[in-house]
Amino acid sequence: IENVPTKFYQEVERLIRSFSWREYRQDCQHRLIDLKKFKNYFVVTTTENQLATKIAKKIKDAFNKVQFSAIYSNTPSSESFIREKFLFA
Repeated sequence: IENVPTKFYQEVERLIRSFSWREYRQDCQHRLIDLKKFKNYFVVTTTENQLATKIAKKIKDAFNKVQFSAIYSNTPSSESFIREKFLFA
C-alpha cells in the first residue's frame, strides 16, 4: 500500500488489523502474517489471496482516491500481488 498520507497512516493500519481480525474470527485460515510499516507505505502479508483482496477493497471503499491493481501467479503457485496507491496530492 503505497503513498499513504501521514494523516491517514494510523487509520489505515487500524483498518488492516481490525479487518484481518474479523476475517480470522469467521475463518481461521484467513490470517495476517505480517504488517511491515515504512515511512509512507505498508507491506501486508496474508495467508490467503482472498484476504489480501478483501483488505485492498476495504481500503478502496474507505478512501476514495486509491488506485487498485492485482497480479495473480499461474498455477502451481498460488501467490498474488495486490498493489494500492493513494492518489492524494
